[in-house]
Order: sequence, then C-alpha cells, then structure tokens
Amino acid sequence: MTHARFQATLLLAGLLAVGPARVGLAVPVVDQQVDAFLLNPSPSIVVSMNSRVAQTLTAGSEGLLTDLGLQLFEYTTESDPLAPFTVEIASVLPDGRPNDAAIFGSRTVTMGQLPHSSELSPGVFTMIDVRSFDLWLSPGDELAIIVSSTFSGLELGWQFTGGDPHAGGSMWDFNPFRVPLAWNLPYETADVGFQTWVDPVPEPGTASLVGVGLVILARRRL
Repeated sequence: MTHARFQATLLLAGLLAVGPARVGLAVPVVDQQVDAFLLNPSPSIVVSMNSRVAQTLTAGSEGLLTDLGLQLFEYTTESDPLAPFTVEIASVLPDGRPNDAAIFGSRTVTMGQLPHSSELSPGVFTMIDVRSFDLWLSPGDELAIIVSSTFSGLELGWQFTGGDPHAGGSMWDFNPFRVPLAWNLPYETADVGFQTWVDPVPEPGTASLVGVGLVILARRRL
C-alpha cells in the first residue's frame, strides 16, 4: 500500500470514529429490576385520567439507557386499544420526588400494547424503547419513570410490591383530587415493577480521542 493510500485509510477510520459517539457496542443488559408480580402478584396502582404514577430509581451501571420494562396492564378487555398514555423519564429532586421541571424524554404508548391483567406473570414486562432520549447513565444517577394520561376513560394498572425491593427509589403518585397538588408516597416502602436496560457504550470524549489518535498515527508514518 502506498503512503497516500495508507494515509487516506487511517484518516477515514479516524473520521468514522469521531462520528456518532453513542453507537452501542454490546447487547443491552438489565441494570435495575423489580419483578413486582414475582414478589407479590396481588397489588397494583391505577393510572387513570389526569393521574400520574412514578418510580424513582438509582442507576448501578454506566452506559446508554436503551429500554424500559414496565409491569403495566389493562384492567379490562373493553379498553380502547388506541387509548394513549405517556411514559416520561425525569430527574429527581433532593427530597426524592420526581422533578417535573426536568424531563429527559417522553414516549406515547397505547393500551393495545399492554397485556390484560389475566396475562401477567413473573418476568412479563412491556418494553419501551428510549434510545432516542440519548440518556447516558453513571452509577448513582437518580431517575424517575413517570406514567400518565389525559385520555378520558383510560384505566391501566401498574403492578407494585411492598418491602422496598429497590432501596434506591420508591413508588410515587400524583392525584389531581388531592390538595395540595404534589407527588406523594402512597406507601412508605413500595416499588412498582420495572426494568432499566443499559448498553455500555464509550463516552463521547473517548470516541473522539480514538479518531484523533488514528489521524496522528497516519501522519507520523508518512
């Protein structure tokens, strides 16, 4: 290979490395999980029109948040399969409550994507892709998963359990009929069923440095 071709090859490799920094390099893995149905198959909290339910959590791994797994279900087969509800990820306030002023991303989901209550079993989670949020996690980061709807007649359940299986967070609810309007702990030690999936990708600065290094190497070999 001539010097010119060798230089061009390495320069191209360097530019590719400097490209999109958060391209997954591995298969996403579960970071945090509460299988509420496995721990206690009975209790669930209702998300209805204008009400909101949240789960706060603490990340344990570093990487790109790719998916949420939520143990949501529809109460009745008569639900409108196109009835929408919203899944958001927010930051957490110092007192542990979800921070409505800092929403990282939002997805609209429909009731038709959820199992019926009779179809729930241990390990059954509705998967929601959140790669578009581009949310990089580090160990100790605190997040809130918020489920809400403004659709009239919608009622969905979110399986929960007591005993505080996730010590890094709690289940919260926001009832529009409660005064004052605020996030509250319906139970002191309860968590809903959830999973967070993380892809351990290189941080943006790391990928850029790889590209620069390849360019420098090409120049030195001329």
